[in-house]
Amino acid sequence: ADAAEWALAARDRFGIPVIYTPHSLALSKSGGAADSRRVAAERRALEEADAVVLSSRDEAERQVAAYGAGAQARVHRVAPGVSLRRPAAPGSEAKVLDGRLDDPARPMLLAVARPVARKNLATLARVYAGSPALQARANLVILAGQHGEALQANAEARRELTQLHDILDTPALMGKVALPPRHSQEDVAALFESAARGQGVFVNLALHEPFGLTMLEAAAHGLPVVATQEGGPADIVADLAHGLCVPPSC
Repeated sequence: ADAAEWALAARDRFGIPVIYTPHSLALSKSGGAADSRRVAAERRALEEADAVVLSSRDEAERQVAAYGAGAQARVHRVAPGVSLRRPAAPGSEAKVLDGRLDDPARPMLLAVARPVARKNLATLARVYAGSPALQARANLVILAGQHGEALQANAEARRELTQLHDILDTPALMGKVALPPRHSQEDVAALFESAARGQGVFVNLALHEPFGLTMLEAAAHGLPVVATQEGGPADIVADLAHGLCVPPSC
């Protein structure tokens, strides 16, 4: 919203057009708890920008629609077409996993998300913990942010991370599960590549995902996905044909 206000001010001063590319709009992200100033700024940008460019039908039909008919008048959907493949440092995946897996060569169920309730990581953990058949076939690796002081200062993140440990830190899952406390961008790229080589899958079971950038990263590394059907991943999977969408709750 701040960027939109600056862009509209620049148009007023210099006469240049404004293309607004919102991602996670306040009314969708926060609902009734949304900041009123942010909502007003987003509504103004949607109604006054020369064009609004979105990446998914969910953004156009659900998120922008919440701001009224005037907000949809200049909407264009353009599917992303950039390569997001990042270079992976040799051995990065072994470093970040740090011996937590007994057999790292097994297929990997990989999830990368912030530890917030909306990302629904606990459901993935419960599904794996409750399925001996899945445990026999694959390892589970969850990158849930950097487990440092900043995360511990956030009550929701701390609660979600504690829940993951409660589910996964059991003798029966030892050597099959990794919840690394820290990682770099190179480590993430290495895990994507390792999961793809090992015929694993990327999993995103978010209760609602406004877009789903990690879906594109998985595709760039040749890694199939099992993704939430709520939000942007439905478009991404349909466009790229690299996985399937499922209900995010069980």
